[in-house]
Amino acid sequence: MVITPKISIVIPVYNVSRYLSYCLDSVINQTFTDFEVICVNDGSTDDSPSILSRYEQQDMRFKIIHQENQGLSMARNAGVKKACGQYIYFLDSDDMIHCQLLSLTYTLATRHDAKLVAFNFLECYSQDMLLDIMKKQKVSCYHIDDIIVKSIKKPLSYKFKKIKLHRRYRLHIMTWCKLYDAQLIRDIPFIPNVAFEDNPFAVSVFLKQPKTIILNEKLYYYNKINENSITRQSFNLKYLYSYSKIFETIYHELCYANKMDKNRVLRVFFPRLLKREFNRIKKVSLDEQLILWPEFAKQLQMLKNKKALSVFNMGILMYFRYKKVLSKYL
Repeated sequence: MVITPKISIVIPVYNVSRYLSYCLDSVINQTFTDFEVICVNDGSTDDSPSILSRYEQQDMRFKIIHQENQGLSMARNAGVKKACGQYIYFLDSDDMIHCQLLSLTYTLATRHDAKLVAFNFLECYSQDMLLDIMKKQKVSCYHIDDIIVKSIKKPLSYKFKKIKLHRRYRLHIMTWCKLYDAQLIRDIPFIPNVAFEDNPFAVSVFLKQPKTIILNEKLYYYNKINENSITRQSFNLKYLYSYSKIFETIYHELCYANKMDKNRVLRVFFPRLLKREFNRIKKVSLDEQLILWPEFAKQLQMLKNKKALSVFNMGILMYFRYKKVLSKYL
């Protein structure tokens, strides 16, 4: 007899032996117990595989997949294929979660018949801070009936409103701050070989207009210590090409979207990403900028050809900055 778990937790693992036990312990300590853990070892060369093996032997809910290094996206895709749960949750292997994350999100999902449950997170800047939080959470538990949530039917419109009317109930892009109905995301793979893969994945999910519940509680502890994190690394050609791939993928998705959703992405989401990319290029060395600006100009031209680069979309100041880059490097 096959028993289907209510939640599948997908954890990509690559060379995180320093933090992995903390992450997996935070899963074992969940007050909700009806889950499976699918750890995808993405070709780790440190002690991560042996740590995973130890947890697999101690807890039958753990399932380990070993594959050659293919990147975060392919590791997540492999985990989703193996997942049997009604809901899927993605956890990064250098982070930790509140002991009630699964209990609260599952209860709210079923209570409100929601396909997506989003929550907040806390950034941790030291190992001591992470450990202190994990100790304190056991005496600061949440009561489900005291949690006030916001229910929305159109997450894309909510996320990409230019006027920030909903500062408290924020709908973040990051994959790990949401519980997903498994059927909602079965046909939405993560794009392989790109950085910032959360962006196109989130937009594809939001375009389906799933009923979404948002709570403000910080249930995820984001590790800002890890020096190998993408956000800690200098901007380079790989990341620039990732942005280009993201723009192309999302633009393709918009071909099937209604006019209002398409406009929200082109007028709010695209300018945000492009401005972030522009500012990151400005922070690298002058020698690196000489390599990046011409490639960035090609990206701008691609967006211009798709009619996604305009004063109306980008704003006057940024539009003329982009025009300057185009005229100088193309």
